Amino acid sequence: MDSSEKAALEHFLEILGVDLKKLTVGGGKLMLISGGSCSGKSSMARRLADYAPQFRMLNTGDFFREEAGKMGLSVGELTKIKSKDLMNLDIAVDRRVIKHLIETEECLVLTSRFVSIWHLMLDGVGKPNLSIALRVEPEEKMRRMAFREFEKPVSDLSREELLKLNEELRRDDRDTERYLGLYGLDPRSFSKYSNTIDTTNIGEEEVWGMVKRLADKFLYEGMKYGPA
Repeated sequence: MDSSEKAALEHFLEILGVDLKKLTVGGGKLMLISGGSCSGKSSMARRLADYAPQFRMLNTGDFFREEAGKMGLSVGELTKIKSKDLMNLDIAVDRRVIKHLIETEECLVLTSRFVSIWHLMLDGVGKPNLSIALRVEPEEKMRRMAFREFEKPVSDLSREELLKLNEELRRDDRDTERYLGLYGLDPRSFSKYSNTIDTTNIGEEEVWGMVKRLADKFLYEGMKYGPA
């Protein structure tokens, strides 16, 4: 970890009320999967948790929905609230994540749009972990999202559906801008991950084959990281 990474990590933990020098992490193994919308992160995390039954899936999206629910809002309605309130929501979610990482002895598959900071934190305390970033090009993301939301290609969408699709696509950008403003960290950077897989032109089974090989090396060959 270089000095700029350490400074970013200390700033992140300070906001969460955690001292890096006193930080300890639970004993279970950890696998981290990140990616933007339609990258395949959730499906890969679920498959990993099924493949390695000693692992429990921890999805920060679930925490986010729960914290939004406490405010009487759905995730889709979060655009209506102030940026400061959204930042407080991010902090509440991240505090829940770090509580799990510190206290649990379970093996976890953590999936989030922004797991790079957790990978950095785990490296900072010398905790072996496997981190995988899944990326997808914007055009393919739009295609996948159209089928996910409307079950048809982009070319068949109505004007109203296109507006809804564009609003959904903007969510990643808004989340990135908010995270940058809060922590000074760019979640779009893949440099902090030990492995990056471009899912743009390959199907789910091929992506799973790559993820599975990395997991096997991490779990059964005692490697801290596997090659991408």
